[in-house]
Amino acid sequence: MKKISLEAVIVGITLLVALVCAVSALSFRNRCVAFEAGIAAERAEARNRHSQMRTEIIESAGVNNQYRADVLRAFDRVVVARQGSTNEVLRAINEANPSISTETYTRVQRTIERRRNEFHNTQTSLTDRGREYRTYVNSVPGAWWNTFFHFPRINIDEETRIVTTQETENTFRPGGHDAPITLPSI
Repeated sequence: MKKISLEAVIVGITLLVALVCAVSALSFRNRCVAFEAGIAAERAEARNRHSQMRTEIIESAGVNNQYRADVLRAFDRVVVARQGSTNEVLRAINEANPSISTETYTRVQRTIERRRNEFHNTQTSLTDRGREYRTYVNSVPGAWWNTFFHFPRINIDEETRIVTTQETENTFRPGGHDAPITLPSI
């Protein structure tokens, strides 16, 4: 039986450690690339859902271009910022289209609720992807590998920024305060 020298064992262990490190580094890099691609895709999906819900509300309510801006302003306040009630949008639609039927009114109300929930879920998912990515690149062993790879290569804050109103932004600024929400009258 041939005896293995100590030098051969040391070389073998060194090669094994180097291989494990290389695989770990490549895995880290690939996962970071996947995170960034996922964040970009989720951001595009959020934009798409936002555009679709605005278009669907205007189309289902039969609002003409003259009143479109008023209805969309009310819609953004209710759906995106989750402030106020769907009555605010419905009131704007009613002003734009006074002959709206009860059936259309109900369909619009259901569409607003459904689309608001879809958009909220997309925004939540986008925020969660950003949190997960930050955690991954800042925890061990990711933080070690990151000294070589320099991730993130995107602006996570910008790419995972959710859509809000100016009122919400003002509330979360230093010294900001939240005014009581007033429900519109119908």
